[in-house]
Amino acid sequence: MINRTVYHKGDISTLVGGDIIILGRQPAYDDGRTIVKHVTLPSCGVIYEINTEGLTIREPEIAPVWKGHYNNGFEGKEWIADTIPQEFYKIKKLILSRFANDPEAFSLNIDDNSEVGLQTAIETIQKEFKNRKTAADKFKEFLTTLNDGQRRNSSKIKKWQLENK
Repeated sequence: MINRTVYHKGDISTLVGGDIIILGRQPAYDDGRTIVKHVTLPSCGVIYEINTEGLTIREPEIAPVWKGHYNNGFEGKEWIADTIPQEFYKIKKLILSRFANDPEAFSLNIDDNSEVGLQTAIETIQKEFKNRKTAADKFKEFLTTLNDGQRRNSSKIKKWQLENK
């Protein structure tokens, strides 16, 4: 389990504004799957490649009562690194997504882990986030023009989304 990683230019989770995930509340609408009361903004996922050679690690601290149930019965030892300094990892991919398996997820492979390469990738992710936030603002504005019955009609909402892609 990784509690945190160390990145010289700040926490990577601040790429797109930290914890801005939900774009306010409005009356409920049908999103095609269920009735929801918010427009979800994407968050940024980071995929790391970690080199464990020379990394400071420790065995997990497990209460004796849990030892028989630990790790779902799998055999073998586990090791934990409480922190991972920057020289032990490379950022491989950034993913901008609203939820797991989001069909509209934006994925960016990182081939250059230099400061310039990472900054370019961060700027690309920030630009895409701004575009998606603008689109979410327009969608929220559209929802406010509908009455309650229209908001619960997913075909009307889907039609607007197709016209405004």
